[in-house]
Amino acid sequence: MKKIPVGIEDFKEIINNNCYYIDKTKFIANILDDGSKVKLFI
Repeated sequence: MKKIPVGIEDFKEIINNNCYYIDKTKFIANILDDGSKVKLFI
């Protein structure tokens, strides 16, 4: 069963430890291109 990679930032370690990886590249582009003047991250 795959694990959730809490605290793991290294891609190779995520893959080698059979963890989930979610590519959020398009999500980041949507945030930056949405036209708002202020970005708030919680």
